[in-house]
Amino acid sequence: MKVKAGVNYREMLESLIEEHEGLILTTDVTKAGIPRTYLGTFVREDILERVTHGVYLSKHAFEAELSVCKPKVAD
Repeated sequence: MKVKAGVNYREMLESLIEEHEGLILTTDVTKAGIPRTYLGTFVREDILERVTHGVYLSKHAFEAELSVCKPKVAD
């Protein structure tokens, strides 16, 4: 893997995940110039989950939506 000096691919991928609301395609990563090996790293670190070939989902992708749908408990 070629790593360019001064480029933080980890931060780039984290930003891309945020921009895409947690759903990332391998093509998104390669278009952004991020080595695909970082997808595997994020999967091993339990940041992303591989859904199917070329499709990854952030573990936190639906937390915001779920908190909105969560029923309120009466006091």
